Amino acid sequence: MSSIKNILVLAPILWIRKVLLYLIIVLVGLGLLVYFLANSPLAIKKAVDTFAPDYNITYESIKGNA
Repeated sequence: MSSIKNILVLAPILWIRKVLLYLIIVLVGLGLLVYFLANSPLAIKKAVDTFAPDYNITYESIKGNA
């Protein structure tokens, strides 16, 4: 009888742990996706084309990223 009681007590804790683990995995995955998209050459070129003229920055080409 006590094992059933322990299962009933632990079930919500195990459910919350599963949800939190899923959220952590999703957030880390989204963070990595945003990091790599923001550092893509296309995004960097668009940012430079937008902001370089405002600050009188000249460049020949864009190479590399973070």
